[in-house]
Amino acid sequence: MIKLFVGLGNPGTEYEATRHNAGFWWTEALAREFKLSLALDKNYHARVARTTLAGQTVWLLEPLTFMNLSGKSVAALARFFKLAPEEILVAHDELDIVPGQAKLKFGGSHAGHNGLRDIHAQLGTGDYWRLRIGVGHPGVKSEVINWVLKKPSQEHRAAIEDSIARSLKAVPALLAGEMDDLLVYRKRLRHRLDAYQVNVPPQVRAARVADDYNARINRPKQYQNGGWIRYVMTQGGPEPMEIRQSRIDYEHYLAKQLQPIADALLQPMGESFMALTTAQQGLF
Repeated sequence: MIKLFVGLGNPGTEYEATRHNAGFWWTEALAREFKLSLALDKNYHARVARTTLAGQTVWLLEPLTFMNLSGKSVAALARFFKLAPEEILVAHDELDIVPGQAKLKFGGSHAGHNGLRDIHAQLGTGDYWRLRIGVGHPGVKSEVINWVLKKPSQEHRAAIEDSIARSLKAVPALLAGEMDDLLVYRKRLRHRLDAYQVNVPPQVRAARVADDYNARINRPKQYQNGGWIRYVMTQGGPEPMEIRQSRIDYEHYLAKQLQPIADALLQPMGESFMALTTAQQGLF
């Protein structure tokens, strides 16, 4: 279960309405839901609220260290109360998701987000939960800093607020630990996938080797990680028949083997958990 809810942002009135503070908006909405008030706690360099739900202590935290040092605050509280990384959820702004959507994710890289980068460093792991609140992308990498430090349009702000409101419906499931089952299923999935490697059909192995090879050769990044066939096609050359057949065999094999596991993963998840968003969940 989640015992520490963290919202990322920058302190100060000049930042409070900016996209980078979407995590603060979420934590404050959660505090209102719990009828709590966040108060300054210098021990954790943050605004903090504490409550007890179903006999379990739950914390809300907004680091006041500025975004790039968020981990200092998160780690201070987590270590003092001996909270495991998987008991932490961090809500933050996400460039790669459009306003109006929010996605839940466990683990993975910080993807260049400076707040997550410092949390990774301070906790020594990326194995914590994230709620990625979509704020959209300016379209040009050089404009990202200005984009996140500016206020969203009224339309975008309303969409972000709507995604925050929808995500709060999933909090009971997060508190009940329903996503803990997801981690168990995820481990089972990986074990079963490892088992499949022993008796992989030759044509499937050939397709996977071809894919790995194509991922390493010099070609545009957007065509890597499984998109090698798009590269072949967009270059104007036909897909070789033997490659096409092995790719199709590979896809059919994976679909046949993984569908029962995918069903097992999704079936136990209650509606309250899936209510997080109508968009895709970051299950993997």
